[in-house]
Order: sequence, then structure tokens, then C-alpha cells
Amino acid sequence: MISFLSAVSLLGSSALCFAAGTEAPARPPDVLKRMVVAAESSGIEVLDSKSGDSRDTYHLRDAHYLGYTVRDGKAYTVAWLFYIRSTPEGREIPPARGHDFIVMFDPDFRIVACAGAGGGPYRMEGDRLMDAEGECADFKSRDIAVRHGGWLIGNSTLAYPFSDRITDAEWEAGTFKR
Repeated sequence: MISFLSAVSLLGSSALCFAAGTEAPARPPDVLKRMVVAAESSGIEVLDSKSGDSRDTYHLRDAHYLGYTVRDGKAYTVAWLFYIRSTPEGREIPPARGHDFIVMFDPDFRIVACAGAGGGPYRMEGDRLMDAEGECADFKSRDIAVRHGGWLIGNSTLAYPFSDRITDAEWEAGTFKR
């Protein structure tokens, strides 16, 4: 007779084997660390924990691995990053306390898209990015407006990072229609 733990273990082993046969590459075990290192070293000013010119300091407070989407056989990691700004010494009124971003990483954990998020909470359901009100982005979409303009996340636009992106020049010339 098989024990409950053995059954769970066997089921988990089967799921791992099944996952290995799908188009989705396995995610690295250190995905959170890779996201934080990539954000901090990206050169994107708003994603860099730092001391500002006005003595304000910015700190990465939370990094949430939301999931990934697969396009053209490549897994793109989706994250929700939240930063806080501390009150400088001697200031009586604290500054705005935080801002958050939806960030997409390519398979090598380079940032390929970043947008101000507007508070969340965010989650992934399959290939769709969701917030409390519903779908924010369908990363499987090949709609021409999305391929050119990206997705509206909060009050910002998350650029469409995939290889079939329509550039401004292609949009203006109409060459994407051919």
C-alpha cells in the first residue's frame, strides 16, 4: 500500500517529467535573486536602490516573482517590484513613500520592459497579468495595437518586448500589414 506522502512525491515526480516535455523551459531556482540583481544593475534609474541628489534614499522593498510567459520558445519572467523612499535626516515632512513597477526579463534576465504599476496587487494567470480589477495584459496577444503600443499597466505603458514588435517606423509606413 502506498502512503500519502509517497503518492504526493510520485505525483510531483510525474508533474516534473511532464513539465520537462512542454515548451516552457524550467525556471532557475534562484529566480528571485536574478531579478533583484538584474534590476539593481540595469542602469534604469527608477529600479536602482540609491541615494538621490536631495538626500532621499530609495530602497527595493519587495520583489515578487509573478510567473513567466513563453514566446518563440523563450521564457520571459514577469515581476512586480516595489520601492520605498525614506525621509532624509532633518526633513519634517516625509516624501511620497513608494512606487512599484511591472518588469519583464528575457531568458538571460536582462530587462526588456518596465512600467510604473500603480499599486497592484498583481498576479499571473497563465499568460495573463491580472490586478484586482481583472486582466492588465495578455502576453500571448498578437493584436497589432499591442504589438506596436504595448499594454496599459496602471498609468504607464509596458512595452511589447517580443520579436514581432511593430516599430514606430513600421507603424507609420504601414509595412507591418504586408
